[in-house]
Amino acid sequence: MKNSLNFLDSAADQIWKFLVSVRLTIAILILLTAFSILGTLIAQQGTTQVPIEKLYSLNTLKWLHTFGLTDIYHSAFFVFIIFMLAVNLISCSFERLPKIWREAFHEKDPKVDSTLIHANYPELARKRKFLIQSPELKIKKYSSIGEAKMASLLFLQEYFGHYSILKDTEEQFHIYVEKGKYSRLGVYITHLSLIMIMFGASLGSILGFEGVMNVEEGSKISWITHLKGSNAGLLLMRENGLPVPGFLNLGFEVECEKFTLETYDGERPKAFRSILNFYENDVKVHSAEIAVNHPTDYKGMTFYQASFNKVGVGGADMKVFRVAVKKDREPSQIKAPSMLKDEKMPVIESVERVENVKIGDLYRIDGEAAFKLTDIQEDLMQMGPAAKVQYYPTRGTKKPFEFWVFKNLPGFDFAHRKVTPIHFVMEEVRPKYSTGLSVAKDPGVWVVWIGSLILILALFLALYTYHSRYWITYTVQNGFCIVGWSNKLFLFEPRYQKFFDSFVQKFEEIKKS
Repeated sequence: MKNSLNFLDSAADQIWKFLVSVRLTIAILILLTAFSILGTLIAQQGTTQVPIEKLYSLNTLKWLHTFGLTDIYHSAFFVFIIFMLAVNLISCSFERLPKIWREAFHEKDPKVDSTLIHANYPELARKRKFLIQSPELKIKKYSSIGEAKMASLLFLQEYFGHYSILKDTEEQFHIYVEKGKYSRLGVYITHLSLIMIMFGASLGSILGFEGVMNVEEGSKISWITHLKGSNAGLLLMRENGLPVPGFLNLGFEVECEKFTLETYDGERPKAFRSILNFYENDVKVHSAEIAVNHPTDYKGMTFYQASFNKVGVGGADMKVFRVAVKKDREPSQIKAPSMLKDEKMPVIESVERVENVKIGDLYRIDGEAAFKLTDIQEDLMQMGPAAKVQYYPTRGTKKPFEFWVFKNLPGFDFAHRKVTPIHFVMEEVRPKYSTGLSVAKDPGVWVVWIGSLILILALFLALYTYHSRYWITYTVQNGFCIVGWSNKLFLFEPRYQKFFDSFVQKFEEIKKS
C-alpha cells in the first residue's frame, strides 16, 4: 500500500514537472507555428475561389480531411494544442503564485542589509536590484537624531503620504515605504487574459461556423452553404426527405425586401445595401438594413453584406401621360403620330411617374383605369428595353388592351392604341439582384474581446508599473543613506533619482530656514 502511494506521488510529481516545464511550452509553440504555416500552404475550406475538391486529388483530399488540414483552425488537433497551451500556462501560474502572493501580501516590512549600505559596493548592490546613495556630501549631519528623524518623517508624509518605522534607537533609525506591490500580480492578469482568449477561440472553433447565402430581391430562403466550422446545432438541409451535404437549415427564413446599388459611373459599384427581414413560422420577427461593415445579428448569428449578383430584370420605371383632348373631339378621333414622318406627340396635360413597376402588379390610374406589366425585356428584337403592358380603361374591363412599350420608341404604344388619351413611356429597366450574405456564428467572440481588453490592462501593468521599496536610514556615525529597490530596476531608477534629489532639496530648504 505504501509503495503504491509512493508510486502515485512520484507519477503526479513527474506529470506536474512536465506541465510546468519550459520544454513543453516551446514544443507547443513550435506545433502552433507549424500548424499556422500549414494553414497558409494548404488551401482552407471556404476560402478559395475554386472549390477545394478541384485543387487536390481524391486520395490527397482524403488524407487532408482525415487530419483536419483543410480546416486547420477548427480541427480537433488545433483545439487540443490550444488546450495544452492553456494547461501549461495555468500550471506555471500556480507554480509561482504562492511565492509572489507571499511577497506581495504576507511578507513583513523588510530591513535593508546594513553591511550592504555602508560597504560602498554599488555594483554588488545593483546586481541585487538595490540603488544606494548618500547625501552627506550635499547636506550636513544633524546634531540631533530626533531632529533628523522628524525631518525625514515630514518629507515622507509629504512625498508618499505614508511610511513605516522599522528601527528607532538612540543611535539610528530606518524608515520604509513600499509602492506598487500589486503590480507583481500583473503577470497573472496577463495569463488570465491569454487563457480567456484561447478559451474564446476554442469555443468558436468547436461551436462556431461560417457560411454564405444568396437571397434574390423579393424572395426568402432558410438555408446556407456551409463553408467551415461545426454544424452548431443546425440541421442539414433536406430534399425529398434526404439530407443535402454542405447545406445547413437555419430554422428560420431570411428575406431580401430591397437591394440598393450605388455606382460611380453607372458601372463601378460605389456602395450596396440590403433590407433584410427574418421570419419565424411566416411571422416577421426582425428587420434590419445591412451594408458593408454594418452587419446585423439574429439568434447569435451575424449576417454580413458580402456581395451581390445580377439575376435578371426586376421591374421598370414608367411614365403615364394624360393627353389633352379638345371638348369637341372624342378620344377615338385622336390622330396617332407617325414615327416614320417624325410627327410631334399630342399636347401633354399631366404626367405621373411610377418607379420600379413589378411584373404582375396592378397600378390604378385616376381611380378607374389601371395597368400592369406582364413582361419586361432588356433588349426586345434588338430595339432596346421594352415592357408589355396590359391596359384596363375602366374597372369593369374584362379584356384589357395589350401592347409593347419601348424605351427608344416613346410613341410606339400611342400609334397602336387610338381609343384612350392615356400614353405610356418606359424610362428605365430595373435589374434584379440577389444579395450575397456571409453568415457566421462565433459564441466565443465576446470572451475573446473581454480577454483582449484585460490583456491591454495587463500589458499596461507589466510595462508601466513595478514593485518598489524605499529606505531612509540614518546613523549618528554615518549620517543619511537613501536606498531603493525594485523588481524592474530600469523603470525604477529615474523615479529613485527623482526621490533622492527631492530629499536633498527638501533638507537644504530646512537647513536654510
